[in-house]
Amino acid sequence: MYTTSVFLALALSATSFVSAAPVGESGVFERADSCTFNSGQLGTCISTAECNAQGGTSEAGHCPGAANIQCCTCSSPTVNDGTIIMLKELEGFSATPYLDVNKAAIGYGHQCNEPECAGLSPPITEVEATELMLQDLRTYRDCLTAKLGSVTLNENQYGALASWTFNVGCGNMRGSTLVIRLLAGEDPNTVAADELPKWRLVNGQVSQALVRRREKEIALFKTESGVQVLPVQCPA
Repeated sequence: MYTTSVFLALALSATSFVSAAPVGESGVFERADSCTFNSGQLGTCISTAECNAQGGTSEAGHCPGAANIQCCTCSSPTVNDGTIIMLKELEGFSATPYLDVNKAAIGYGHQCNEPECAGLSPPITEVEATELMLQDLRTYRDCLTAKLGSVTLNENQYGALASWTFNVGCGNMRGSTLVIRLLAGEDPNTVAADELPKWRLVNGQVSQALVRRREKEIALFKTESGVQVLPVQCPA
């Protein structure tokens, strides 16, 4: 009898140590409220069905509990009207194809090869050009959000960096000192003021157009806003 009691106590004790997740009063594993993946982008531990319904992306391995409870993050934030207005001003509108740093472009800086440009049936309207710009911008928003998902940025800071990424490309953004410093936790306004002006060269020569662009992006970046867009989280 004594031996049986000892074994039972040891078994119960061992069971209490192997619980991998918190257990509620009902005895059911409780899911975590938050999680992170990619570069530290914040998400919520919810079912894959809930995540899909919200338009989010699920990734396994970051949440306790059932296999269908996964880390869900939303798509990248949209940019505000101030960013759109600035981008249109910086890019300029062309209804017909033009040469943009050795590449064909149309509208508000939409790059296209000759067949693609012709397929747009130029001259295009400003409405069509805006649609193309927003489609292009989605690509740059996505790569920016994936890289800086853990950095706290307001809508103007995010918009300024989206404009910069639109101009220099995702690859240059990812490998930049600007991104390295932001991920290291340095003050965003200081980093932007130090790093954005460095991106002013075309074929090794200073471009006054890029100097002006960086000045406008820094001005937008430093414009105060109470609307935080990064880190992004899916709605509850």
